[in-house]
Amino acid sequence: MILAGGKNTRFPTLKGFIKLDNETIIDRTILLLRTCFGECLISTNSPEVYFSRKARLIGDIIDTRGPATGILSSLLATGAEDIFVAACDMPFIRRELVEYIVGQQSGYDAVVAVYNGRVQPLLAVYNRRVIPVIERAIESYNKGLKYILGQLDVKYICEKEFSSIDKEGKSFVNINTPLDLKTIDASSGFRV
Repeated sequence: MILAGGKNTRFPTLKGFIKLDNETIIDRTILLLRTCFGECLISTNSPEVYFSRKARLIGDIIDTRGPATGILSSLLATGAEDIFVAACDMPFIRRELVEYIVGQQSGYDAVVAVYNGRVQPLLAVYNRRVIPVIERAIESYNKGLKYILGQLDVKYICEKEFSSIDKEGKSFVNINTPLDLKTIDASSGFRV
């Protein structure tokens, strides 16, 4: 599932539609998730923008924007036991890392990687047991994913465990600002 419902306040266009080497980030991620799971869902409150992507679109069930609401809405709409979540602004996600994260799910509420000492909740697996926890967090205005993860039984995957898959951590690169894009373009060699 791709989270594409953010406010996008720090970037002048929708981040998922940034082109790297003539391909949008959202199209790259859709292809990746379809390869891994057979289908791809997009959590968005602007379905008209993503309709052409021919993916199942899921809107927020409550009027509280943010990743937690997208995760909650997707778990409720799909009825799935687990969902894999990726942000729409992460252009270099490696399939092998997705498969590794998913492979670590064995009864946990969530499986989340830690890279460079930072928890990466937007490239993770969430189990439907998180539904009541997210609901309570949103009701109490504590909808941050790091807060929510603190209430869950989480399997944290340390960097050492996946270093052979993505040593440089490119899967965790995201584009939040035009400066991020310039930095990525300069270091990756991609044409924008």
